Amino acid sequence: MNFKFTALFVTAILTADAAKEYSFENDGSTTRGLRVSSDSSSRHNERDLKKNRSKKGSSGIKKDSKKDGMNLSKKSKKASQDTKPVERQLTVSPAYMWQSSAWKQRFLVGESDLAIDVFEETLDKTSEICGADYGYSATVFDHDGNQVFQKSVGTLYNDGYSTIMGNPGTPTEGWDGDTVFPLYSNSKVMAAIVFITSVVETGLGFLDEPLSNTFPEYKDTRVGKITPRMCLSHRTGLKQYYRETVPGEELYYICLRDGSKDYEGCVKEYLLKDEYLTMEPGEILSMEMLANPPNGVYIQYNNTPFDILVLIILKKTSLKNMGEVLRKYVTDPLGMNKTTYDCPSVLSTSEKPMMAFGLCSTSYEMAKIPQMFVRNGKKADGSVLLSENNVREIFQDNHNGGNPLPNAFAGVAASCNKVEHDYDPYDNTGPFVGYGLGTMMPVGVKGEWKIHAASVGGMWVVAPNRFAVYFGHYNAKGYNRELDILNKFERASSFKVRHDGYIVVNETTGALESAPGPFEEITPCVHGMFIDNNEVYDSAVSVTC
Repeated sequence: MNFKFTALFVTAILTADAAKEYSFENDGSTTRGLRVSSDSSSRHNERDLKKNRSKKGSSGIKKDSKKDGMNLSKKSKKASQDTKPVERQLTVSPAYMWQSSAWKQRFLVGESDLAIDVFEETLDKTSEICGADYGYSATVFDHDGNQVFQKSVGTLYNDGYSTIMGNPGTPTEGWDGDTVFPLYSNSKVMAAIVFITSVVETGLGFLDEPLSNTFPEYKDTRVGKITPRMCLSHRTGLKQYYRETVPGEELYYICLRDGSKDYEGCVKEYLLKDEYLTMEPGEILSMEMLANPPNGVYIQYNNTPFDILVLIILKKTSLKNMGEVLRKYVTDPLGMNKTTYDCPSVLSTSEKPMMAFGLCSTSYEMAKIPQMFVRNGKKADGSVLLSENNVREIFQDNHNGGNPLPNAFAGVAASCNKVEHDYDPYDNTGPFVGYGLGTMMPVGVKGEWKIHAASVGGMWVVAPNRFAVYFGHYNAKGYNRELDILNKFERASSFKVRHDGYIVVNETTGALESAPGPFEEITPCVHGMFIDNNEVYDSAVSVTC
């Protein structure tokens, strides 16, 4: 017996035992199929596949596995033949039910037809909005990481623009995909990549290693329990310092920007003290805590703990600064020669890097990051930068489906519940389903997105097993425009999915066999992760200023 199908069958038994139910189908052929989920969290999804299932001539009976076990008796077979198709109500949005990041584990196979023409049309229109020819660059990859589109439009960018220094920048012509600009929060996923490649992949440490292992002086402290995973997923519990120099600075950043102070000293003086903890390291904000935040403030989304990683990385690698680490483990292997922590507009240097927001790069260089992700850690030449397991670590939710982002960001990032005329940045009701390592996790139009947006810079997007995109720009006109392009692109594109092999019983021989399921079209989510509300969608370009 083929091992793959055996594994699926065993999973089916375990899942059915957990779910206490399964679905039986008979299409009139010589085989009968047992459809069960290989993922208990999606058992209802695959039982209630689509309303049009009944139109394909199949019929179904739901059995109680607790009562009848997995025994497909003659009685159940006859009942299935006599039962009329049942019209099932879809209760989970198709955008979420297929869980595209887990297709491999669930033996699902996808098929994509990307609407690149719609992407290009919307990108062209976007740069013309507001009466200015703003520069945007975009690169699109298919589900295998093959580049299928790359283009720069517009010419204007705000050279020197800095939210940190309160500098509106100088309108400058000449934008293209090789223009260097500050990445702001796109730097967060790079911090995860830098840490994992230099420390985890080399065997020097691990994501859940407490700080006290590297710095024994913190053995008997609460901050000594902080781990790199907590730093990268906003779970340290540390107080927040605001990075802006206007109207004033806070002590941590005053220290960092003082040429006479060293980086490690500033981190230890203003971050690594128990008195700066507003909640326990690793603690997740509950709904009750959100309603009544610790110390009266919402502190979880936090840039400064990313800087703790610098101390760990330099101690373990014995390299002299983060510029050297970045080049050795990430940018040289990927051919990203313009990507650097020496980024003046955000007051970041290789010696004193702002790990959460301090990188400078270009649109076309940063496109190599989502390409690497959609290729499960492999570079364009097929060699490995990150193990597939560590890609999963970056994309794994660390908040139990909770939202670590302040209200002003959450609604913007969650596009699934938005129609084009309603991008309200203060609406926190969107299906934001978690935060990984420097990675936001909203539900897109037709499936999961792994993304990170930025205050200024660009936005990277990975739709697992479907596509990947990088947007670059250097102005404050992003977010809604990029989401508008993605919404139109994903709606116009076609994504289909099927089971790679149902377990079926040959009625002649009684042997177990594998039979691929039919492809099913993934339909769009409109107003919510758990609402299948496929109303008419306005496809006109509608981004506003």
